[in-house]
Amino acid sequence: MNGQQEKTPGFNCPNCDFFIEVSLKSLLFDSGQDCPGCLTGFKMDRQESKKALELMQKLNTVVDNLESAKDFSPANYSHGDLHKRFGRK
Repeated sequence: MNGQQEKTPGFNCPNCDFFIEVSLKSLLFDSGQDCPGCLTGFKMDRQESKKALELMQKLNTVVDNLESAKDFSPANYSHGDLHKRFGRK
């Protein structure tokens, strides 16, 4: 496994050893994954993986919230907007 594969989520195809990148969103929302090297198809048993999918959905929500917060800048809001956002009067 090379350095890029250590940083990128995914797995090696059991047929051709091609590294298949897999994202959290692809696991949650795609029906399956095909190996770009040999076109072998991989599908998740969504019923068997229900608990894991629920946890991944929670993680996905956290990641989305962090991405939104990353773009937050108080300079983009008026004093009143900040109080509304954070519940102060």
